[in-house]
Amino acid sequence: MKTFAYLITAITLVTSTMACQAAAEDASPVHFEAAATVDLLGNTQGGLRTGTWAMSNIDLTAAWTGSDGWEGFAYVLANNHGGFSERYVGDVQVLSNIDAPPGVRLMEAWARYTTPDERFVTTAGIVNLNAIFDTQPIGGVFLNSSAGIGADYAQSGPSIFPVTGLGIVEEWRVTDALRLRAGLFDGVAGDPQHGSVFTSLRLNAEEGSHAVVEAEFLFDRGFAKAGTWSYSARGDKLDGMGTGPRTGSYGQLGLYLTRENEDDDQGLAAWIRAGTASAAVHDLSGYVGGGLTYTGPLPGRDNDVVGVAVYRAEFSKAWRLLNPQGAAAETTWEVTWQAPVGSRFVIQPDLQYIQNPGGFGAKDAVVAGLRLRVTFGG
Repeated sequence: MKTFAYLITAITLVTSTMACQAAAEDASPVHFEAAATVDLLGNTQGGLRTGTWAMSNIDLTAAWTGSDGWEGFAYVLANNHGGFSERYVGDVQVLSNIDAPPGVRLMEAWARYTTPDERFVTTAGIVNLNAIFDTQPIGGVFLNSSAGIGADYAQSGPSIFPVTGLGIVEEWRVTDALRLRAGLFDGVAGDPQHGSVFTSLRLNAEEGSHAVVEAEFLFDRGFAKAGTWSYSARGDKLDGMGTGPRTGSYGQLGLYLTRENEDDDQGLAAWIRAGTASAAVHDLSGYVGGGLTYTGPLPGRDNDVVGVAVYRAEFSKAWRLLNPQGAAAETTWEVTWQAPVGSRFVIQPDLQYIQNPGGFGAKDAVVAGLRLRVTFGG
């Protein structure tokens, strides 16, 4: 484990230094962007209790593209007034993907090198795993967290929103259609005892490491991907009888079914994702979700996106033995409409119906929401 810590720290320092040196020699500008997102949410029935809530998310990013294949990226995230799911609904999948404990955090700070033939790409530093692995590009319009990364994987605590850690990722572009990725990350992202600190880069043998590999195949009008992940540190079994491996796998299929014009995104798209996690040490052992989106649903509204999705997170056998009155699964249905207003502002009404929130017998919940987002720079 110490070897891994030294290796990843050394690679991060070397690549960051080389990127900075290349930046000093290159006149390419650094591009700054800022975005503010506000979710207005109301639980109208069921769940833990009814009520309304507002929370916000501010993103500050800086991206640099230099010469000779080097680039760098930094991302600072500020969250305020999170906790809607915890207070009002109790859902395990977290119905808003900006719901997080308050704090200002360094989400990403990495250097990347692409070989001259563009076949190999190396990324090292503070890396958001979900920006590279288990991405759901068609589902990205939805608010629910499971449309970003499957609940089966997210529960294990990888380097994702809102707390990330050190990692190194290698991508091999085997052909124009086939890409293979492998990542090695800190076994515990950040500091679990101080989750709101700006950054915490802790590497020790007890926390171990986290490895993930993924294959993606691109084809005309779609893509397919499959991945598997594991932690070197074992997890406590839910039944208290020792420890067990922490592993999982996932697969995804995305299809762009229709196109109004070949040179734009207007049309119908669909995706489905399924995943599993080791049942003895995780609350969730399985997940399946997906949905449909349509870009440009109305004349004159070419950039609007309307969508419907469903996410089903299955509780593990070990969890159900501890909670015999609990449900077999939590299922969430979501309908959303994302409507840009000008080039900087987006308004997005959203409705979610959560069946068996948390699996503990709470009544089905209905949550109405409105997302407002404004961007600057770019």
